[in-house]
Amino acid sequence: MKDLEDSITLLKNGTKVANFSSPHIYTFDDGSKLEKCDMREAGLFKVHFREKVVKDVRDIAGIEMDFMLSKVLLSRMNMWEQLYNDKKVDVVFCSLPLLTAIKKVIEVSQLRKMPFRGVRTKDRNKKVILTDRFVI
Repeated sequence: MKDLEDSITLLKNGTKVANFSSPHIYTFDDGSKLEKCDMREAGLFKVHFREKVVKDVRDIAGIEMDFMLSKVLLSRMNMWEQLYNDKKVDVVFCSLPLLTAIKKVIEVSQLRKMPFRGVRTKDRNKKVILTDRFVI
């Protein structure tokens, strides 16, 4: 848990943020930066999925993806939730596949009581993220 606590960054607006598993640095519109996870951690905590090939009305193949929460992911989520409940972190940034998998098992109203959010980009070209709005 100490390594998770040490990874939390305080934004200039007072929001305490963390990176669930992204191997990329987050840069915010206030100039703050949130460090990337190392590649081993990023691989360990990625969302697993099942693919199903489907055809559309014009017979063009597409992929249906079913995202799943592994025991390792659930364990890591529990650790972040504990830090959230202890008011040590406000937002834990995670991938959209992870948010999708979470929303398969709980209602959005429950997700609002948890720290897990996606980033909302302010400037896609500069890869700058908003500090005051997050994807749920």
